[in-house]
Amino acid sequence: MSTPRLSQTITGSITDWKRYIQRCYGFSNLNLGGYLEFSDIDTAAPVSDDGTPTEDTALMKSARLCLEATVFFGSRFKDFARLEGILEEIEFVDTRIQLFKWPTDSWPRDQKHKELGYWNYENLKTSFEAFSPPFIRALGWTKEEVLVTVALRKDLGNKSVHAYYNTWSIYGTKPLRSQKSASDRSLNALAIEENIEFRFALGVEDGVVSTNENS
Repeated sequence: MSTPRLSQTITGSITDWKRYIQRCYGFSNLNLGGYLEFSDIDTAAPVSDDGTPTEDTALMKSARLCLEATVFFGSRFKDFARLEGILEEIEFVDTRIQLFKWPTDSWPRDQKHKELGYWNYENLKTSFEAFSPPFIRALGWTKEEVLVTVALRKDLGNKSVHAYYNTWSIYGTKPLRSQKSASDRSLNALAIEENIEFRFALGVEDGVVSTNENS
């Protein structure tokens, strides 16, 4: 039985999702018949079914700023529903998408989502500073400005704001087959390109690692 491979919570870190998935398909230890799963959160797009989080709430402001920072770095948050099409293009089979709601705090009435929201709120209010580097590096904020924003985390516990994040699970299976395909050929070309980049980074030329005696 093939062991699944999980890619989790890396949205905002990937500049080229197709290239990344190609690497997962061809260069990881993903066996034939094994499956690859992406589990991630639309943190830059809070959702509400009743429109209670207005645009001036800390939740919506931080989401807009986070999106702006990732665009600056060239790693904009992905429309996750599109990943299924990329998986199929690279020739994964039996692709599936599952969508879950992750409340921002314990506002829901049903016990399951209330508990999910409680722990999400605890996570958000204690880790907000960990999300602040993009604001400093991309938006030019000072540390003091970040600390003021961190102070707004109390707004996230406002139970009159009924917001949640869409959480996605998208997965597909690497097919059992031996014949070469267009995907295999593109992966071979990518492998050559990756090898050239790696050799260049090491200073390898014609199979010999070049060194600089004067450095």
